[in-house]
Amino acid sequence: MHGAEKPAQMDVEVGDFVSVGHNAVLHGCKIETNAFIGMGAVILNGAHIGEGAIIRAGSLVPERFEIPPNVVAMGVPAKIIRPVTDEEKQWVMAINIAYYRRAVLYNQAVKPVPLSSIKPFTGG
Repeated sequence: MHGAEKPAQMDVEVGDFVSVGHNAVLHGCKIETNAFIGMGAVILNGAHIGEGAIIRAGSLVPERFEIPPNVVAMGVPAKIIRPVTDEEKQWVMAINIAYYRRAVLYNQAVKPVPLSSIKPFTGG
Protein backbone atom coordinates (compact mmCIF):
# COMPACT_ATOMS: atom_id res chain seq x y z
CA MET A 1 0.00 0.00 0.00
CA HIS A 2 1.27 3.42 -0.83
CA GLY A 3 -0.34 6.82 -0.51
CA ALA A 4 0.29 9.47 -3.11
CA GLU A 5 2.21 12.53 -1.95
CA LYS A 6 0.20 15.01 -4.05
CA PRO A 7 -2.61 15.69 -3.61
CA ALA A 8 -2.77 14.90 0.09
CA GLN A 9 -6.32 13.50 -0.24
CA MET A 10 -4.94 10.47 -2.10
CA ASP A 11 -4.05 8.41 0.94
CA VAL A 12 -4.85 4.70 0.86
CA GLU A 13 -8.10 3.99 2.74
CA VAL A 14 -9.14 0.41 3.42
CA GLY A 15 -12.49 -0.44 5.00
CA ASP A 16 -13.32 -3.24 7.41
CA PHE A 17 -13.26 -6.88 6.31
CA VAL A 18 -11.32 -6.19 3.12
CA SER A 19 -9.16 -9.00 1.77
CA VAL A 20 -6.13 -8.04 -0.33
CA GLY A 21 -4.44 -10.86 -2.25
CA HIS A 22 -0.72 -11.57 -2.43
CA ASN A 23 1.34 -9.10 -4.47
CA ALA A 24 -1.56 -6.68 -4.98
CA VAL A 25 -0.73 -2.96 -5.10
CA LEU A 26 -2.97 -0.31 -3.55
CA HIS A 27 -1.77 3.17 -4.49
CA GLY A 28 -3.62 6.32 -3.43
CA CYS A 29 -7.03 4.63 -3.55
CA LYS A 30 -10.09 3.88 -1.42
CA ILE A 31 -11.36 0.34 -0.82
CA GLU A 32 -14.75 0.03 0.88
CA THR A 33 -15.91 -2.57 3.43
CA ASN A 34 -16.18 -6.24 2.39
CA ALA A 35 -14.34 -5.71 -0.90
CA PHE A 36 -12.00 -8.39 -2.23
CA ILE A 37 -8.83 -7.53 -4.16
CA GLY A 38 -7.36 -10.51 -6.03
CA MET A 39 -3.71 -11.53 -6.21
CA GLY A 40 -1.54 -9.24 -8.29
CA ALA A 41 -4.27 -6.65 -8.84
CA VAL A 42 -3.20 -3.01 -9.07
CA ILE A 43 -5.47 -0.20 -7.87
CA LEU A 44 -4.18 3.24 -8.89
CA ASN A 45 -4.49 6.82 -7.57
CA GLY A 46 -7.97 8.12 -6.96
CA ALA A 47 -9.65 4.80 -7.78
CA HIS A 48 -12.60 3.87 -5.59
CA ILE A 49 -13.67 0.27 -5.00
CA GLY A 50 -17.25 0.04 -3.76
CA GLU A 51 -18.52 -2.00 -0.84
CA GLY A 52 -18.61 -5.73 -1.55
CA ALA A 53 -16.92 -5.40 -4.96
CA ILE A 54 -14.55 -8.10 -6.21
CA ILE A 55 -11.49 -7.20 -8.27
CA ARG A 56 -10.19 -10.35 -9.98
CA ALA A 57 -6.54 -11.39 -9.89
CA GLY A 58 -4.17 -9.51 -12.17
CA SER A 59 -6.60 -6.68 -12.89
CA LEU A 60 -5.58 -3.04 -13.26
CA VAL A 61 -8.01 -0.43 -11.95
CA PRO A 62 -6.96 2.86 -13.62
CA GLU A 63 -6.59 6.22 -11.92
CA ARG A 64 -9.86 7.80 -10.75
CA PHE A 65 -11.89 4.78 -11.90
CA GLU A 66 -15.03 4.03 -9.89
CA ILE A 67 -16.04 0.42 -9.24
CA PRO A 68 -19.64 0.38 -7.92
CA PRO A 69 -20.66 -1.72 -4.90
CA ASN A 70 -21.29 -5.46 -5.30
CA VAL A 71 -19.89 -5.96 -8.80
CA VAL A 72 -17.08 -8.11 -10.20
CA ALA A 73 -14.44 -6.30 -12.25
CA MET A 74 -11.51 -7.76 -14.15
CA GLY A 75 -9.02 -7.08 -16.91
CA VAL A 76 -6.36 -4.60 -17.96
CA PRO A 77 -7.85 -2.09 -17.71
CA ALA A 78 -10.54 -3.42 -15.37
CA LYS A 79 -14.07 -3.59 -16.70
CA ILE A 80 -17.22 -4.36 -14.74
CA ILE A 81 -18.40 -7.78 -15.88
CA ARG A 82 -21.40 -8.59 -13.67
CA PRO A 83 -22.96 -8.37 -10.21
CA VAL A 84 -21.42 -10.34 -7.33
CA THR A 85 -23.31 -13.61 -6.76
CA ASP A 86 -24.56 -14.83 -3.37
CA GLU A 87 -22.06 -17.69 -3.64
CA GLU A 88 -19.20 -15.20 -4.08
CA LYS A 89 -20.40 -13.17 -1.08
CA GLN A 90 -20.28 -16.34 1.03
CA TRP A 91 -16.83 -17.16 -0.36
CA VAL A 92 -15.47 -13.71 0.58
CA MET A 93 -17.00 -14.03 4.07
CA ALA A 94 -15.36 -17.46 4.50
CA ILE A 95 -11.98 -16.00 3.51
CA ASN A 96 -12.43 -13.13 5.99
CA ILE A 97 -13.28 -15.56 8.79
CA ALA A 98 -10.26 -17.75 7.97
CA TYR A 99 -7.90 -14.75 8.03
CA TYR A 100 -9.44 -13.49 11.27
CA ARG A 101 -8.87 -16.88 12.91
CA ARG A 102 -5.31 -16.92 11.62
CA ALA A 103 -4.66 -13.45 13.05
CA VAL A 104 -5.97 -14.53 16.47
CA LEU A 105 -3.78 -17.65 16.38
CA TYR A 106 -0.67 -15.68 15.38
CA ASN A 107 -1.37 -13.06 18.04
CA GLN A 108 -1.50 -15.79 20.69
CA ALA A 109 1.65 -17.52 19.41
CA VAL A 110 3.95 -14.52 18.92
CA LYS A 111 5.98 -13.52 21.96
CA PRO A 112 7.92 -10.27 22.35
CA VAL A 113 11.69 -10.48 21.97
CA PRO A 114 13.74 -7.88 23.85
CA LEU A 115 16.09 -6.00 21.54
CA SER A 116 18.90 -6.64 24.02
CA SER A 117 18.70 -10.37 23.25
CA ILE A 118 19.40 -9.85 19.54
CA LYS A 119 23.05 -10.27 18.58
CA PRO A 120 24.40 -8.15 15.72
CA PHE A 121 25.41 -9.98 12.56
CA THR A 122 29.18 -10.01 12.17
CA GLY A 123 29.44 -11.88 8.89
CA GLY A 124 30.51 -15.39 8.06
